[in-house]
Amino acid sequence: MRVIAVKLFDSLLSTLDKASIERTKAYRFREDAKRMELLEHLYFAYLLQGVLLEYEIAWTSIQFGATPENRPFVPNNIPISDYNVSHDGDYVLIGYTESPGSRMGVDITRLALPRNTTHEEFFEAFETQMHSTESVNLHAMPSHASKLSRLLSLWTLKEAYTKALGFGLGFDFSRVAYRFPHDDTAATSSQREQNASANIAGVTIDGRDLRLGYVTGVLNRWGFFQAHLDGHLVAVSLRDGSEQQYQQQQPQEWLSTLHIDQLVNDVLSINNKL
Repeated sequence: MRVIAVKLFDSLLSTLDKASIERTKAYRFREDAKRMELLEHLYFAYLLQGVLLEYEIAWTSIQFGATPENRPFVPNNIPISDYNVSHDGDYVLIGYTESPGSRMGVDITRLALPRNTTHEEFFEAFETQMHSTESVNLHAMPSHASKLSRLLSLWTLKEAYTKALGFGLGFDFSRVAYRFPHDDTAATSSQREQNASANIAGVTIDGRDLRLGYVTGVLNRWGFFQAHLDGHLVAVSLRDGSEQQYQQQQPQEWLSTLHIDQLVNDVLSINNKL
């Protein structure tokens, strides 16, 4: 059972800037509005609560923007270099970085087939977006479950990467190839089962190493991270040389959860103090 407090939803609209309020009201379904606009901004308010209070910045004075490809950004002079959002299933996800000049993309997906879709239909729909080596290793997975896990792992990683770049929907996902442990060696069914969404072993774009290389004429150092969260898969792509900093960390060191009740109470409290 799901319960949405419509009156509370309406009261929370007052915490947004005018442009965001109009976009939120324009959604046909309030469920979409809740996920796509309201919670994104509330999460950001929660992250910035210390800054807002210290500098007496009114939450409603913060302006949210988006690139032509619909990549979000905050035009104000706020100490967050970049942030990105995603939503699926039971979660709205937001990732942010304070490193100057860095770019970040995040993606989250439920580890499940869409309703009324077979495994074969789902795999076929994504086949053209896979690199040839990814496709070979995907078909080598020993079960539907491990195959689905690998496919969703690849898809979330590709989504996170292109969202960090801000390329939008026109980017050819098959240009990017992710490798996992045992992909290039003879592996048992048990190893492949465990390896379906393991930590990645390598990434290339157009055949070039993406972790340290030139993409679109700019030197990039990328970090790629994954985590499982309550039946969902989280992927993060971060360009700022962060891989050395984070590669020894466990997901719980960079991923945390927040309940909606705490989020709402804290944001309304911030708004009332300013």
